[in-house]
Amino acid sequence: MAAAAAGLTALLYSVFFTADLFGLWFTGDDLMNMYGAFTTPWSDLVRSCVMFWSPSYRPIGQVFYRALYGWFGLNPAAFHVVQFAVNGLSLWFAYCLARRIAGRRLAAALAILPLAYHTRFVEIWMFSTIYDSLTFLFCSAALLLYVRIRQQDRMPSARETAVLLLLYLCALNSKELSITLPALVFLFDAVIVRDVSRRTLFSPFLIVSLLMAAAFAAGKLQPGSGNPLSNNPDYAMHFHWKRWISNIGMYADNWLFTVNRFNRQPAGWRLLGVTFAAALLSRRLLYCWLAILISTLPVVFLPPRGGFAVWWPSFFAALYFAVVVTGALDWIGGRLRWRSWNRAAPAIAYGLLLCFLVAENHYQKPFSLVGPVNTITPGRLTYERLARKFTFQPGESIFFYDDLTGDNWELYFLLALHTGDPTLFVRRARQGFKPADAEFSRFFTLDDGEYVELRR
Repeated sequence: MAAAAAGLTALLYSVFFTADLFGLWFTGDDLMNMYGAFTTPWSDLVRSCVMFWSPSYRPIGQVFYRALYGWFGLNPAAFHVVQFAVNGLSLWFAYCLARRIAGRRLAAALAILPLAYHTRFVEIWMFSTIYDSLTFLFCSAALLLYVRIRQQDRMPSARETAVLLLLYLCALNSKELSITLPALVFLFDAVIVRDVSRRTLFSPFLIVSLLMAAAFAAGKLQPGSGNPLSNNPDYAMHFHWKRWISNIGMYADNWLFTVNRFNRQPAGWRLLGVTFAAALLSRRLLYCWLAILISTLPVVFLPPRGGFAVWWPSFFAALYFAVVVTGALDWIGGRLRWRSWNRAAPAIAYGLLLCFLVAENHYQKPFSLVGPVNTITPGRLTYERLARKFTFQPGESIFFYDDLTGDNWELYFLLALHTGDPTLFVRRARQGFKPADAEFSRFFTLDDGEYVELRR
């Protein structure tokens, strides 16, 4: 009954802060990703999912865009529903995983509550972070299955190994962050189970998953591999301890609602030192501490990212916090020796955390990426005032003297997706083009915020 009440509270807490996000329109990145998926044949997407080492760009996410666009067109509500469902299922897997690792329902409930909504991670409820949502889903499912099997004092069967490898394949095809999953599996055996025998070191899942990780890194992450990210300076790794400690501190700032407190070297090192000292008190804390460092390795050497980039590693940070709290409650209960303490303490701890999160998120939301939420965006206005107002023929060449979109290609992606025609030729004066640069059949401009067609 208490677990059901905690789950319902977490759901209501999440809905309270995320309901207004349902009104958001597609971002420029969403339209770009959707266009890329739309122009990629299904056979190529399936081949990319199977050949996970190929230089294709996160094919499971592309399947998400391609399928929903094919079924619902440019209807953001459908995308919102699916992404919220993915996140909800991920949180359920995370709760079950936290309960098995911590061994306490209270620890699992405390760990999930900040993941249900956090202002610094608000992007995870938006379309363009579907890659991070899918990574969390598949990694948490795979780790949960493995932990469940190992807690039965056995190794995965052939069928279970196949399921684990399939989940890992889906995780790799979602985002590069998932490459560390084999290390998290080995870490669980070494720290929690304390079994580093031949049967764990040479288990089929660990060996095959490590080979998959090596093939993935060689095929996608090497410069010149052909992957869109491999030659992008925003994704260039700089292996230096200063960047590592700075990014670790920055993500800690995000998690703790602070600003520039831990992203400098002395404070960052102190934070690591204190949390490591506490981790030595418990195998569960040590596992979470090491899992945070290992799971963030694919991003801590990159230029700084938003909190969404470490949503999956944040599970281990939340679980670390939850184990500390439950341990403190047990210690206090042992000193007080109140019979009612064990019944009241969980509700008190959960209620205090909920009040803190509601207050902090309510205060910080106006300063976050999407707060206050503005549902009237240039992309939405262009869709309503241009794409739905005028009819465009296949292969037309169109010139815009002025338009509402700021992104260089957002207007083209929007029109191509609305018409289902990638052969449209669209150029804009904002891009530096002139009407004389090509033979255009139609011309548009803005008049008091409305699109009007010019007659030539």
